[in-house]
Amino acid sequence: MEKMMKILLTISLIILAFNSFLLVSYLKNIAELMGALINSTY
Repeated sequence: MEKMMKILLTISLIILAFNSFLLVSYLKNIAELMGALINSTY
């Protein structure tokens, strides 16, 4: 039972790390798009 809990905890941590990585790259893309829009208007 305890082994199962550790496995589940590890999996959830991996998923969390992966999601935060995706979020960071997504925010970077949005920042670049906003920068491009601001540069094109001026």
